Amino acid sequence: MNEGMTGIDSLDAAAVKALLAEEDALIKKAHFAGSGGGEIVERRTALIDRALRGLHRHFSRDPSFPSLVAVGGYGRAELNPHSDIDLLFLCKNESDRHRASPLLYALWDAGLDIGYSVRTAAECVELARQDIKIRTSLMESRPLAGAPQHYNAFLKLLQGEVFFRKPDRFIAEKLSERNGIRLKYGGSVYLREPNIKESAGGLRDFHTARWIAFAGLRAVSFAHMTEQGIVTSGQLAVFLRSRNFLWRIRNELHYLSGRKNDHLTYDLQDETARD
Repeated sequence: MNEGMTGIDSLDAAAVKALLAEEDALIKKAHFAGSGGGEIVERRTALIDRALRGLHRHFSRDPSFPSLVAVGGYGRAELNPHSDIDLLFLCKNESDRHRASPLLYALWDAGLDIGYSVRTAAECVELARQDIKIRTSLMESRPLAGAPQHYNAFLKLLQGEVFFRKPDRFIAEKLSERNGIRLKYGGSVYLREPNIKESAGGLRDFHTARWIAFAGLRAVSFAHMTEQGIVTSGQLAVFLRSRNFLWRIRNELHYLSGRKNDHLTYDLQDETARD
């Protein structure tokens, strides 16, 4: 998890903006040259990781500076070209909140559109108990920058106080939530204009399976599910191919639209099929 967190160059907002412009152009070129969905997701995630760690290093000389934690889809390390970049500024104490401001301003100056929260571990526990969406987002967290022991203590606290408590209730609520979203976007896998993320058979079904396996079986990844005998290696291989295909389509939709767009509408289908 913490691999690559040391030895990262300190970067200011201007350097990050230039880095993103150069590397994003190369990633986009690779996509239209035929790179797989997983490769583009991996490269985009690694680029944002590098940028954020560099900025954090630039501002974090104060030991009280908040740690930087990726959450949600970014925590899963699954960034498509225009995916949300969701961050948690993890503070040791409530009095440290203001220390996140310089880094936030630098992120905006660098042109990054982020979703963020500034909280202590205790606040995360309280909110995750009350809100299933916050709980789910934090379940997928991973450390980006800051003292590893700070994140490890945070994770241990969440696992003991939230993640593995009342798993049956959590699973029931997630399945109910998923069924409601399927109805909204169409419950059939034969939709003429599917939403690649939310429609039946879309990426959100994979996410939901992962959340349920984590809460109910403490499986931290799909590979771990294979090790535990929950799924076979053959089933995992089918999953990975299917996810790569959906990522490939989602990358295409983002690039063609110039924004986050998961709706495979008629006007985009011919061009998407060609690529």
